Amino acid sequence: MKESRAYLTIPFIYFILSIVWILISSQLFLTTEHPFWSHVILELIFMLVTVGVLSFLIFRQVSKERKAKLLYQEREEQLRFVVDTMPDFVCYKDAKGRWVEANPFALQLFQLEGVPYKGKTDQELAAYSDFYQEALLYCYESDQKALQSHEIIRLEEVIPKPDGSVRVFDVIKVPTFHPDGRRKGLTVIGRNITELKEAEERYKSLFEQNPEAIASYDRDGKFVSANAASQKITGYSCEELNTMDYADLVFPPDWEMVKHNFRLTLAGEQPTFEVKFRHKSGEAIDMSIKNVPIVVNGEIVGVYGIAKDITDWKRAEEWLRKSDRLSIVGELAAGVAHEIRNPLATLSGFVQLLKEQNLGHRYYYDIMSSELDRINFIVSEFMLLAKPHVLNFQPKEVGTILNHVITLANTQAILNNVVIETDIEPDLPLISCEENQLKQVFINVIKNAIEAMTDGGTLRIQAGRQEDRLFIRFIDEGPGIPEERLAKLGEPFFSTKEKGMGLGLMVSYRIIEAHGGKMNISSQVDEGTRVEVWLPLGNES
Repeated sequence: MKESRAYLTIPFIYFILSIVWILISSQLFLTTEHPFWSHVILELIFMLVTVGVLSFLIFRQVSKERKAKLLYQEREEQLRFVVDTMPDFVCYKDAKGRWVEANPFALQLFQLEGVPYKGKTDQELAAYSDFYQEALLYCYESDQKALQSHEIIRLEEVIPKPDGSVRVFDVIKVPTFHPDGRRKGLTVIGRNITELKEAEERYKSLFEQNPEAIASYDRDGKFVSANAASQKITGYSCEELNTMDYADLVFPPDWEMVKHNFRLTLAGEQPTFEVKFRHKSGEAIDMSIKNVPIVVNGEIVGVYGIAKDITDWKRAEEWLRKSDRLSIVGELAAGVAHEIRNPLATLSGFVQLLKEQNLGHRYYYDIMSSELDRINFIVSEFMLLAKPHVLNFQPKEVGTILNHVITLANTQAILNNVVIETDIEPDLPLISCEENQLKQVFINVIKNAIEAMTDGGTLRIQAGRQEDRLFIRFIDEGPGIPEERLAKLGEPFFSTKEKGMGLGLMVSYRIIEAHGGKMNISSQVDEGTRVEVWLPLGNES
C-alpha cells in the first residue's frame, strides 16, 4: 500500500507542474508578442525542469526501496539466524497443517533431516519414522484443535528419545487467519522445559515425601499448600487445611506468639519456636516450628512453616524429669527409712504396752497406733522406691488378676455408693508379669477412683487386646482433674488428695515401666478421669 502511494506521487506531481507551466506560458504569449524561438526555449526549459524533478523523485524512491529491501533482507537473515540457532523447535504450517518451514532443531527432534518435509502434514511425516510416529500423530491432533478453535493453545508435549529418556516441551500453537476469517496458517513454538520439569519434580518429591510437616502460607496467614506429613500430624486433609489459617490450628494462649513470629518471618527472619497445635480430634500436639520466608523476585510473598511433632520427645523429657525426682526420692528413702523404722518400732511397742496398762485412755492410744501405722506405711512406700527388687515374672491372666482385685475393692465401693462395672474380654492371652505388683497398681487406681467419687457413681473397668498389647482402662465419674494438675501426677509428694503423699501413683508408674508397659492418665473437669494401663505381650503363652 505504501509503495503504491509512492509511485502515484510522481505522475501526480508531473501533472500539477504541467498545468502550472501551461497556464504561465499561455498567459505570457497572450499578453505579449514573442518570437517563435522564445516559445521553444520555454518548452525546453519546462522539459528539463520536469525531467530533473521526475529523475530526482524516481531516484529517491528507488533508493528508499533498495534500502528497505536490504534492511528487510538483513532482518530476515537475522530472524532466520535466531530461529535456526534457537534451542527450541519452531515450525510454520499452512491452513491445512502442512509444514512450510522448520528450524534445524525441529527437524533434528523428529529425525527428519534430509526428509522432504515441506508440504507434508504430521500424519504424512509419521510414515518416515516408526519411533516418532505416535508423537507426530499427537502433534497433528493438537494442530487441528488450534486451527478449529481459532484460539492460541498452550500445552505440554512429551517427546521420547531413543535412549529411553524423554524431553518435555512447553508448546504454543498460534493460528493466523485472513481478514475474511479464512485460515491462513499455524505457528508452532516449543520450548524445552525438561530440566525445569525435573527440578519441579525434585522439589515436589522433597515437599511431598518429607517426613516433616511442611506448609506454605500467603502473607495473610492463609494456607496455600501442605504436604502429606502435615495432613498426618494435624488430622486434616489438604482440602480442609486450604480453608483454614494459622490461628485455626493453634490454641489461644499461643496465638500472639505465632503472630509475632509470622511478622518476623515476613520481615525476613527465620524464627524457631514451640507451639501447641490442635489436632482434628481436639488433642493437643507439641510442635517445633521453623518459619522460612518465601521469596519470589526479591519479594517476600509468603511463609513456609516446617513443623516437627515433638509430643513424644516432650513426654520423654517429662518422664526423665520424673525419673530424676524418683531417683532423688530413692536416695532420700535409702538414707532415712531404716533410721525411722527403728524408733518407730520402739514407739509402737510402748504405745501398745501403755494401752494394755492404762485402760482409761484407750481412745487416745488407738489414735496414736493408727498414726504410727500410717507412718509405717509411708516408710514402706519409701522402701519400695529405694530398694531394688528381683522380679519373678510368671505367665498370668490379667482378667483373673482384675477379678481378684475387684472382689477386694467391692466392699469399699459399696460403702461409698460406687458401682463397679466390668467389660473384660474373654480368653485374653497370658502375659509375663509380677502378679502381686500388678495387683498393687490396680488396687491403687481403683481406690483413687472410688475416693474421687464422693457422691457415688459408676467405675467402669475394661480389659482387652489391641494388636500386640493388652489394655486395662479405669473410667470414673469423679470431678476430674484440671490440666495444670494433671501434668504433675506421678511426681513425688504431689497428690490431689488432702492427706495424700503422691507416692502410690509414682510407685504404680514404676511398676508398669518395669513390666515394659505404659500408664496414661487423661481427665476432663466435671466429666471424670480415665486411667489406661498398656502391657506388652512379649512372652505370650
